[in-house]
Amino acid sequence: MNFDENIMYKAIGLAEGGRRLAHPNPMVGAVIVKNGEILAGGFHQRFGGPHAEVSAIKKAGVQCKGATLYVTLEPCSTTGKTPPCVEAVIKAGFSKVVVGAIDPNPAHKGCGIRMLRNAGIEVVIGVLRDVVARQNEVFFTNMQKGRPFVTVKLAMSLDGKIATATGESRWISSEDSRRVVHELRACSDAVLIGVTSCIMDKARLNIRGISGKWKEPYKVIIDPRLELPFNARVLKSNRHERIIILTKCSAGAKKFKTLIDKGVNVRHVRSQGKYLSIRAILKELSTFDIRSVVVEGGSGIVGSFFDARLVDKVCFFVAPKIIGGKLSLCAVGGKGIDCVKNAFSIHDLEVTKVGCDHVFVGYPNAR
Repeated sequence: MNFDENIMYKAIGLAEGGRRLAHPNPMVGAVIVKNGEILAGGFHQRFGGPHAEVSAIKKAGVQCKGATLYVTLEPCSTTGKTPPCVEAVIKAGFSKVVVGAIDPNPAHKGCGIRMLRNAGIEVVIGVLRDVVARQNEVFFTNMQKGRPFVTVKLAMSLDGKIATATGESRWISSEDSRRVVHELRACSDAVLIGVTSCIMDKARLNIRGISGKWKEPYKVIIDPRLELPFNARVLKSNRHERIIILTKCSAGAKKFKTLIDKGVNVRHVRSQGKYLSIRAILKELSTFDIRSVVVEGGSGIVGSFFDARLVDKVCFFVAPKIIGGKLSLCAVGGKGIDCVKNAFSIHDLEVTKVGCDHVFVGYPNAR
C-alpha cells in the first residue's frame, strides 16, 4: 500500500461516522496532510451539516496553505444545504487534492475537479475508487439507476426455512443477529414487509437494542387488498406519517380513507396480476425521498424482488437449526428461475459469525 492509499483509507474510515445520519447525502471523509504529517480530518456527520472538507479545513486553519487534501468523493460544486465545498478548498490554499471517486451526481460530476484545476491546484483522481464506491453503494445506485438501493434481509434455518408450517418464526436467528438487523435498519431510509408477514410476526419495524442517534426509517407495508387490521402492532406507533401502505387501486375505499385520516400514507400502486409491480413500488418510494430500503419478507415479496431483478444486496442470517417440512416456508418464493445456469450468482460474498449464526452478505447478479 502506497502513501496515498494509506491516507485515503484513513479518510474512508472517517467517512463511516456518517453512515447513520448523512443520507440521503453520501458518506465522505477528508484528511489534510502537510510534509508527510496529518494535520486534521473530518467527515460529513449529518444531512444538512458541514461537509467533510469544510470540517477538516476548519480544524487545520491557516496550515492548509500548501498542504494536500485527501477526500473520498469529489468536492461538490453547487449550493445545496451548504455552500459549494470546492470554493472552500480553493480559498484554503491547498496545493494538491487527492480524490477517491468522481461524484456520480450529474449536477456535480467532474465540475469540482475542473474548478480545482482551473485554480492551479494539482488533482489526483481514483485512489481506492472501488472502495469508496462500495462504501457509498446506496448513493451510486441512486445516481446511476435512478431508484432506491434494495437490500434483502432474511433470517433462516440451515435448510433455508424462514418459518414453520404454522407460520411461526420467532426466533430463528440469535439475539446478536437481531442487534445487527436493527443497526441495518438504522442506516436505511425504509424497512419493507408484506402484509401477511406483518400480521403473523406482529411486526413493529422499529429500531431497538442499539445506542446512538439515527433517522427513523419509513415502515412500508405491501398490502394489495388492504388487509392490515386497524389493531396491527405496526399501526400502534404514534408516528403514522412514517408509515407507508402500498395497495391496489381496487382496494377498499372506506378503509383507505380511514387510514389516511389517521395520518398513514396510503398509496395506490400499479399492479401486475394479483401482485403489485416492484418497479412501481420503488418509483412510489422515491417520491418520499427514500434512497435505500431493506426488504424483510415474507417469502413471496422477496421472491418478487428477485423475479424483477431488483435486488442490489443480500444479507442472510443463517442459524444452525433445521426446521424441515414440505409446508414450512422457504426463504425466497416467487416464480424463481427455470434452470440452474440462470441462477443468481452472489459476488463479493463475505461470511461472518454473529453469535451462533453466520451472516452471508453479497451482491447478486443473474445471467
